Amino acid sequence: MRCAAWSRPGRTPHRDPASRPWWIGFESWSAVRRSGPPWRVLHRHRWCFPRPPGVNMDCGKTESNTRAVVDRLYQAYFAGDPHGMLATMSDDVHMRFLGRGAFPNIESATRFLTQNTSLLTQLDFRIRSIVVDGEWAAAIWDESAITIHGAPYENHGVDVFRVVGDEVTVLHENNDIAVHRAAFGRVTF
Repeated sequence: MRCAAWSRPGRTPHRDPASRPWWIGFESWSAVRRSGPPWRVLHRHRWCFPRPPGVNMDCGKTESNTRAVVDRLYQAYFAGDPHGMLATMSDDVHMRFLGRGAFPNIESATRFLTQNTSLLTQLDFRIRSIVVDGEWAAAIWDESAITIHGAPYENHGVDVFRVVGDEVTVLHENNDIAVHRAAFGRVTF
């Protein structure tokens, strides 16, 4: 049975492109068949290809940019340069250090990174791997040090980043909070 719009003389049956059948635009049914299996996952008139994990539709440009920004941030961290770390962050960065506090903008992040007195001495911070997927990255790390109280300290965790453009917009540091609290109690900034 045909749609009523097809039977009306002088009317275009599909004025809204979103309501057009998905096969409109192919020159023939054989062209539809030649297009292969993805035509079965069409949604209305648009192609909807599911994105496999780890495949970026922009040919890796976002991932390489994300990795470069995260690498710059860690270079500044290893150099002991909090202003270099802040230079990689956007004005509306959301930074959270588990066990220390949440910092919802660049001003509070600046206060934390520049005025933060270190709780650890002889720090050996090791990045085990960095995983990047589009604008998101995760750095898996572990550390060993001596606390300011003189006790040995070992912890591990993951830093999660979101990079938009050339700036970090999200930085969440996650660690084993039980180890942190056993060494320092509830320390907030």
